[in-house]
Amino acid sequence: QRTQTIYLSVFAILVGSITIILKSLSIALFSFNRELRNKYILFMALDFVRRCLISVSTPSPPPSYSI
Repeated sequence: QRTQTIYLSVFAILVGSITIILKSLSIALFSFNRELRNKYILFMALDFVRRCLISVSTPSPPPSYSI
């Protein structure tokens, strides 16, 4: 039980770190490339709004499992 918790914690930290690195790379790419920034600024704004709305939505109840 304890080792499973440790593995899941390490996995979550790794996935979170990789996500932060890739998002930073994406932001840098859009920041430094003027053509991409002008072309996709609307899509970036829409994606930001969509992500904000998803994070604010009410959580669904956890599934119940019957054995």
